[in-house]
Amino acid sequence: MSRKLYTQKDVEEDDFNSLDHYKEKIQTEDREFIILELGKIEYGTEYFYCAEFGEVGLKEDSECGISCKKYSPRNGKSGRCKYNHNCYTTTSEVYRLTRDGKLTKENT
Repeated sequence: MSRKLYTQKDVEEDDFNSLDHYKEKIQTEDREFIILELGKIEYGTEYFYCAEFGEVGLKEDSECGISCKKYSPRNGKSGRCKYNHNCYTTTSEVYRLTRDGKLTKENT
């Protein structure tokens, strides 16, 4: 089972991060709450996320693979790079994270 990732509703970027990330963020920004939306993995897309470079690339047009200086096969021999990850998309599940770390589902 994959870990749950969320995106913040009141920002334009669709950066997906762990709940721990947002618990730290709410403390540093001195906010009372943050509205988050649960993400889900997008399967069968033509793009991927490179965790090493923090970029999204097209599968067919990318330099991902043996030509990349940071290429590191997951099995240690060949195949998909350990930095090559699926992308996420938003769901309709919206949550409120409060300063005390409590996560509650919002009625939408």
